[in-house]
This record gives sequence, C-alpha cells and structure tokens, in this order.
Amino acid sequence: MRVMRRALLARLCAGATLWSAALAGVLHPLLALARQWNKKAFEAQALADALNELGLTKAAESREVIVKAPEIAENGAQVPTRSMSSSTRTRSRSLPASAS
Repeated sequence: MRVMRRALLARLCAGATLWSAALAGVLHPLLALARQWNKKAFEAQALADALNELGLTKAAESREVIVKAPEIAENGAQVPTRSMSSSTRTRSRSLPASAS
C-alpha cells in the first residue's frame, strides 16, 4: 500500500509541475519550434535543395555568425553544436550537415 501511495504522489507531483510549466508559458516556445519545422528542407539530399526549400539562394560566410562544433564526433548519431549570431537582423539559423 505504501509503494502505491508513493507512486501516486510522484505522478501527481510530476503532473502538477508540467501543468504549472504549461500555464507559465514555459512550454510555449517549444511548441513554436515544432510548428516551424520544414520537412522538405530536412529531407533534401543536396545542400542547394535544402537552401531552396528554406527560401535561401546560397550560403555565405559571415563574421557575425559563430558555429562551435567538434572536429571529430565521438558519436555519429548525436553531434553537439552551438551557434551564435551578433547580428540584430537574425531571425533564424539552420545548420545543414552532409551525411557521413
């Protein structure tokens, strides 16, 4: 009986935390990211096709954008990257990668 009560209390606490996060608007940015996913650009086989689906004509180098990524990935299934932009005109960033 004690184990069932603890499991019930744990689930109630988890549900209350999730509910309060949703009410506070914490989950709203995550939903916005999910809506903006471009399936055609994600499934493109060539960089030019992906850029075309994103509404871009070509990729260009810029000193305002910094991308940090490891030279050699330890795990090919997941490669941690970080991108930063100092431009005030940046609305979104995409990091296309070729298959290895």
